[in-house]
Amino acid sequence: MSSRDAIDARVKDFVADLEKLVRSAALEAVTSALGAPAAAPAKGKPGRKPGRPAKAATKPAAKPAAAP
Repeated sequence: MSSRDAIDARVKDFVADLEKLVRSAALEAVTSALGAPAAAPAKGKPGRKPGRPAKAATKPAAKPAAAP
């Protein structure tokens, strides 16, 4: 491995570590602003768990406002 390759590898590692720290700080700031406790970062893709059906829309329709 050349010196240039070693430098490139260290820079990539540094950027990856920095990205994790920035994401973590952003998550903490958002959860703090919303008043929710900070949770551990999820692994994998966010969203529904495999095999679980999507929830059906069960919210009733809004009633129209009464005329004055």
